[in-house]
Amino acid sequence: MKRVSLVLVIVLSSFLSVRCATADDLRAPTIQARINELQRRIDQGVHSGELTRREAVRVQTELDRIRAKRARFRADGYLGPRERQILHHELDVLEGLIYRLKHNERRRW
Repeated sequence: MKRVSLVLVIVLSSFLSVRCATADDLRAPTIQARINELQRRIDQGVHSGELTRREAVRVQTELDRIRAKRARFRADGYLGPRERQILHHELDVLEGLIYRLKHNERRRW
């Protein structure tokens, strides 16, 4: 009886730990969702005049570079944790750059 209880506890605890990790992953935005959101912010900044032409070209080029890197990483059919970490970091940096450029004093008049 003790053996069955011990096995049951181990199985349940491992299931719960895996389940919690999966729940955390589901809350994090996907790389594609982040890319789409940054593209939307660039387009909106151009439309509103918050980004100058030069600023827009700069951030669009960087976003295109990240898209190309993502495609290279996925060429083997798998996006590993380290590759995912690299892409998220680059998206974080680009997100900050877009924010700073949209909130600076330069505007397209």
